[in-house]
Amino acid sequence: MPKDTCRAAVRILAAVLFLAGSGSGCARKASDAPAAPGVLEPPPISKALPPGSGKPSGWADPPSLSPPTVVSTPPANPAPTPPPIAAVAFVPKSGYVHKPIAADPKDPMVAGMRKALEFYAGKPFRHGNWPKGGGWCGAYSEDFRKGSGENVTVPWDTIRIQPIATPDIAQVYLMAWMRLGDPKWLDAAKIVGETLVAGQTKHGGWGYEICLAKDGPRNVHVGGGSGKTDWGAAGPPEGSQTNIYDDGCTYACAEYLYKLWWATDDPRWYLGWKRAMDGIVGSQRSDGGFPQYFPGGGFHGATTFNDGVMLNSCSDLLRAWRRTGDSKYLDSLKKVADYLVAAQSKLGGWGAVIGDGYKPIQARSFEPPGLGPDATSDAIQILVWVHEATGEAKYLALVAKAAEWLEKAQTEPGKWHRYYNPESGRPVGGGKSGYVWDGAWGAEGIALAKAVKGKGAQPPMPVPAGGDPSFDLRFLRATGGKMKSTPEAILEEQSEDGSWVLRRKIDSRRFHSYMHQLFAALGAKYGTKAPEFPALSPAESFAPAEAEPEGE
Repeated sequence: MPKDTCRAAVRILAAVLFLAGSGSGCARKASDAPAAPGVLEPPPISKALPPGSGKPSGWADPPSLSPPTVVSTPPANPAPTPPPIAAVAFVPKSGYVHKPIAADPKDPMVAGMRKALEFYAGKPFRHGNWPKGGGWCGAYSEDFRKGSGENVTVPWDTIRIQPIATPDIAQVYLMAWMRLGDPKWLDAAKIVGETLVAGQTKHGGWGYEICLAKDGPRNVHVGGGSGKTDWGAAGPPEGSQTNIYDDGCTYACAEYLYKLWWATDDPRWYLGWKRAMDGIVGSQRSDGGFPQYFPGGGFHGATTFNDGVMLNSCSDLLRAWRRTGDSKYLDSLKKVADYLVAAQSKLGGWGAVIGDGYKPIQARSFEPPGLGPDATSDAIQILVWVHEATGEAKYLALVAKAAEWLEKAQTEPGKWHRYYNPESGRPVGGGKSGYVWDGAWGAEGIALAKAVKGKGAQPPMPVPAGGDPSFDLRFLRATGGKMKSTPEAILEEQSEDGSWVLRRKIDSRRFHSYMHQLFAALGAKYGTKAPEFPALSPAESFAPAEAEPEGE
């Protein structure tokens, strides 16, 4: 996904800080037999697959999204035991009150939204070999034989985490319950919560994909360019314990669990989110930066701005501090700011990937060691966050220097090259087909620097005793990329089955973006005051995506 899109959702936090402020079968069914709480029976398997589906011989089509029936005996393949949870003093109450919109059920927006929800809860939803859970991919072939994401087709029993995919789509179902009131959408949201908690690594994070194996969810990485629809005779690989921080993988899962807790007050989701936040603190390098992978070697273990790694990590720390009041998250954020002081180049910018000694280093073969205007904009945002949180003015001097470099580095008004030589300041790199080498990456940094120009020391941001659990939920609203301008246009584009199709693929980005826009339009039409969730990850542009491999 384009690098600047995974950063846009957290950009809205700057404004907040300045203000200091398949369907119908989803509903739970009572069992005729005595039920043991939490013990689940797999739903029935549907009809056999046609030949050539890419699934092993004898496998049946994954069941649609219908919650399992509660029975008195344990399932044959129970969920794996999650890693130990660090002691938590208490799990707060969110204070959320469920007040669905009193919308006319015959309203075309309501009908279109329900049709889309029914569709995505059906064939696109994958249970794999673990019927207790499930999730989605970023796109599907029209016959559903292939599920894909960024330059990768994944096996039939595997779901995507890298946005836009499982956590983003699950949030649509959570919002559907909040807005429309139908409990089957909340059931769907909880099924994904179960998957994410069971699939969390021992370090508290998530990877690019999750394989829904017989023994439970496994974090896996299929790899860029793969066309796999089946793992082959060897079966799926062992689960990875690596946290992936680029492209919002861990960030999106953690935020989803927090929002699921906030809407339900179920402590399981809070504790899963808390484990992820503590995992971020534990992933911090000794010099203060954050790596792309943890654990990770080579450039994967270096401080990484690329694909929103530093920005998303710091956004998480800021949220965790404001939500819990725990100073360890602010201390980690301040450590990042001190790192940025040391790592700023003599020209004023920061490297896209920075190694030991604060020097930009080579990442993938086509990514030279260089200063990045997108990295520099992210660094400016982080420094402003720390200034607002602590009241300290020393970080703003770095902001002014960085903005001055961004102004000079423009190749034309409002446009920057992707990389610049850290000594000469000249653009470097280019030529890789399908990779975007010029963009508006410095504009946000310059605008933010102008907004804080002239500011000095100020009182630190107050945090209520015990934190503010609803921080950012009540202020932020859904964001997205290029979407249809009106609900009418969105509904006109919708297929009869409820999907939105892009270039002969059923497109999760469109579902995610269009549903958020329809939620907002529905609230405006009926005058709701219900809190808005931000989109976990802003939708990519619907223009042809850049062919950028995942972090190989």
